Amino acid sequence: MTAEASGRRLGKTFRRGQEGRPGDGKLWGRGHGHQAVVLAVGHAFDVLGLERITAEVFADNPRSVRLLEGTGFVREGVMRESIHRDGRRVDELVYGLLRREWSKGHK
Repeated sequence: MTAEASGRRLGKTFRRGQEGRPGDGKLWGRGHGHQAVVLAVGHAFDVLGLERITAEVFADNPRSVRLLEGTGFVREGVMRESIHRDGRRVDELVYGLLRREWSKGHK
């Protein structure tokens, strides 16, 4: 599933979880990512009947961390130095969201 605004790619979600894509930087900071996550999570819980969603983000991406935490995801763990990028090792943060947590905050 791809979220779009003004014909520009904002991000991409996958059945296994959610993976953010940079998209068009001109659209950052306008709430489109938040809206896309809310719609995708609502669909996953309300239509697909999932009980749990996980998401992974790199620790050096504070925008994605804020997005997940701002939509109710809870940090569950850290995969230390999970990738090598730009000459350094980067941690990957693991987040989770349960249906009951989502229902409580969005109904």
